[in-house]
Amino acid sequence: MSSTLTTDLSRESPTEKILSDVRIWAEVWRMPIGPFLWLRLMIFEPGFQVALSLRLQEMLTSVPIVGRALRRALWYATTIWHSCDISPSAQIGGGLFLPHPTGVVIGGDCTIGRRVRILQHVTIGITALTQDGSPESTASPNVGDD
Repeated sequence: MSSTLTTDLSRESPTEKILSDVRIWAEVWRMPIGPFLWLRLMIFEPGFQVALSLRLQEMLTSVPIVGRALRRALWYATTIWHSCDISPSAQIGGGLFLPHPTGVVIGGDCTIGRRVRILQHVTIGITALTQDGSPESTASPNVGDD
């Protein structure tokens, strides 16, 4: 399941993911997609701001030479500003809904499908390290669609 999910997620462009993110917010709030919704999401919704930052980070990887550094800088600023640590290497599909992003931690080995809602103070990743510092489990956490 995880390899199919990962392959499908890689086909979705960051722009398509942003539009999916907006659609799920509109669906939850029962609002039409329009300028008022976009304005509200961009200014007043930290969960959408985090999702948008993730999509912008994905876009930055295509910038030659400095893309990775810029992505890391945006990741750091987002992590500090929103108290939400989502690894740049985590694969997350469109339709991400984070109504309260504070305390959310998603590890780099995670794959999260489309149309997923994650609430505050949720950690998705390895649960513990062994005495030598290696992960207790080698399985990568995968969250399916919906």
